Amino acid sequence: MKIPFSVVQKKVNISSVHIPWQHEQFARKMVLGMTISEFSSPPAFLSRSSLFDSPIVVPTLKRNIKFIAEVLARVIYSIHPESKISVFDGNFAVSEEYLSSWKDTLATTPRVVPFITKTVPPKSLIPGLEQELKINLVDVSSKEWTLNEPPVIFFDQIKAEMSAYRGKPVTFDLLLSVLIALYCFVIYAALMGTQEAVAKVKSLVFGKNKRKQND
Repeated sequence: MKIPFSVVQKKVNISSVHIPWQHEQFARKMVLGMTISEFSSPPAFLSRSSLFDSPIVVPTLKRNIKFIAEVLARVIYSIHPESKISVFDGNFAVSEEYLSSWKDTLATTPRVVPFITKTVPPKSLIPGLEQELKINLVDVSSKEWTLNEPPVIFFDQIKAEMSAYRGKPVTFDLLLSVLIALYCFVIYAALMGTQEAVAKVKSLVFGKNKRKQND
């Protein structure tokens, strides 16, 4: 299919906490596995991590699935590598509409571990995958893996409340203080007279300075 492909064997370091390839989780449990990737070596730790899904081009995904399926078919049925026989054509061809449907479902379904069994539409993700596999396979079962290397803690609080408060600027407090002082001055002047009010303000403002000078 004019797709360059090579096998890269890598020894699994069991003592390492960092697991660069996905299949190493299975290798640690003595289960045969491999990771198919466009990279020949593992990327730097957390270099490709993101909170958002990467865009998926469905025709390219369809081509890759057909490539993997044809390789497996040739191995299982001992078909010569140079043979032009294509197993997954016609009625066995990969459906692009089917892939688009699952892509939309996964894009709108939480896949974080604490939320994976609490999804709303219409069943949770794991039973939905099991049901889909049972349509095409004979023996389908699920098995839970305990993540104890290293210890992992999941927090499953789905709803949380957040409060935000917006404070007034400093200019508002200064203007309010001036207005209050002016209001108090007007009331004091109306009760005690203007001259008395002015004298009181002068004593409040300049009284301490005069005392310091006299001292």
